[in-house]
Amino acid sequence: MKRKSKTWILILSLVLAVPGITSCQKPEEDIPITTISQSTEDEDPEDNLEEELGDEIPEYDVELPEEPGSFELAIWGELYTIPESYEHFVNKGWVYQGDEERQINPESYSEDEVFEMDGNTITVDVMNPDTTKKAVWECMIGGIHIDTNIAGGQSIYVNLPGGIVMQESLAEEVEDAYGLPKDRYETENCLQLTYEFGLYQTVTLGFDTDTETLVTLDMQNFRTKAGEEELENVSDAVTPEVEAYAAPETDSETINDFIVRYDGVLYRLPTPVSQLIEHGWTVNETESDRAVRNGKYGYVTLEKDGQKLYATVHNYGQEPTTVRNCFVTALYGDLDTTKVPIVITGGITLGTREEEFRNIVGDAKYEKKEDVDNKVTYYTFYTDEKQLDYTQVSIDDALHLVRSIRVVHNQEEIGSPIDESGEDAKKEKDTENQTLGEVKAESGGEAKTESETEP
Repeated sequence: MKRKSKTWILILSLVLAVPGITSCQKPEEDIPITTISQSTEDEDPEDNLEEELGDEIPEYDVELPEEPGSFELAIWGELYTIPESYEHFVNKGWVYQGDEERQINPESYSEDEVFEMDGNTITVDVMNPDTTKKAVWECMIGGIHIDTNIAGGQSIYVNLPGGIVMQESLAEEVEDAYGLPKDRYETENCLQLTYEFGLYQTVTLGFDTDTETLVTLDMQNFRTKAGEEELENVSDAVTPEVEAYAAPETDSETINDFIVRYDGVLYRLPTPVSQLIEHGWTVNETESDRAVRNGKYGYVTLEKDGQKLYATVHNYGQEPTTVRNCFVTALYGDLDTTKVPIVITGGITLGTREEEFRNIVGDAKYEKKEDVDNKVTYYTFYTDEKQLDYTQVSIDDALHLVRSIRVVHNQEEIGSPIDESGEDAKKEKDTENQTLGEVKAESGGEAKTESETEP
C-alpha cells in the first residue's frame, strides 16, 4: 500500500541527513528511494551492530504472544496492540506533530502521521472506521512504522511476539519464530519479510544486509472488534440484492461493461461473495468478517487452489447480513503473484501482446501513467470524472505484453450505496485521505494495490 508523497519527503530527508545509514523500505512507484549503505567485513553481524549503535540493546521484561498476527508489540517495555485508540497512544507519551482537529473522512485513513517522544520519531496510520468524519484525536492508530536507521529511531527499542527484538534479531531467527513469509523482497541493501493475515493486516520486517539485523517495522491492522457481538446472530438468508444479481451469459464486449471472466467464470461487478463461493472459492473465516451492517463495508479472504483473494466487500441491503451476501467490487490478476486467469473486453488477458491490446481498445479514452523504475505503463479507463469505476491494464515495457488487469465497479442503485472508497457512490473522490476499499490477491507472494490517489 502506498504512502503519501508529502510524508515520504519528510522521511527521505531524515534518511539522507544521516550518511552511511541504510533505509530498508520497498521503493514506491512514484517516489523511488535511493538507499545508502556501508559494507563491512565483520563476520559477526550482532557485534557489528553494537559498534554502529555504540550501546547494547536494553532488555525488557515483557510478555508477548508467539504469533505476529496478534499485532502486539512493546516499545521500551510498554505494551501496544494495533489498532489502538489515539487517546491511549498519546497517554503513553507520544506527541502528534500535526493538527489534532484535522478531519479524517469516514471509513478512511491518513498515512505516515508523525509522532515524537523525547526526540524519538515514529510514523503511524490514523484511521477512521466510522461512517462520519472524525477529528484525528477521535480516531484510531491502525498502523505503526518504526525505522531504527534514522536519527529519530535509533534509540527506539522494540520487542515483538515470539521473542523477536528490533536491532538484534536476525532474519533466520524471525523465520524460525514466524515461519516462511508471504512475501520476500531483497535488494543489495535490505531484505524485507512480509507476513499477511488478511486485507490491511500485515507485519513487514526489514533487515540491513550488512548487519543482517532487524532495523525496520511496518505493522498494520485496520480490523476492529467493535460491534462484532451485535452481529453474532445475523441471518444468513439470501438477501433481495443477491437474488437480483444476474450473472452475464457472454464475455465482455465493451470496455467498462464490467463483465469479467475470472478463473474461467463470468462475473458482473459488483458480484456477491456467494457467487465466488459457488464456483470453488472458500471463505477463510479466521481472516474474514462474519457479518456486515447495512450500508457498510467489511473484509473477506477467499481461497482457491492455494491462492488467496483479499477484498473489501459491501452490504448494499437494508439489514445487516453475513459476508456471503455482500458484494465484491473489484477483481484483479497479474503475471507475477496473482496468477488468476482474468479476461476482459475483446479477449484481453494476461500476456496479450501490446499491439493487440491497442487494437481492441481502439479510441477508448484512457489515462496513461509510466512507471519507469518497474518498466510498466498503466492504462486506466475511467467511466466518468469521479474516477470511482474503471478498468486498468498495465503493459510490460520490455516484453510489450499485458502484465496486470484490474476491474473496479461500485453499486449505485440499491440501498445507500457505499463505493470502493467507503463513501457514498455519488460523492467526489477523496484526495486527502486513503480509503479502506481495495482488493488484493496473491499466489505464493504479495500483490499490492495502488494508492487511492493514483490509477
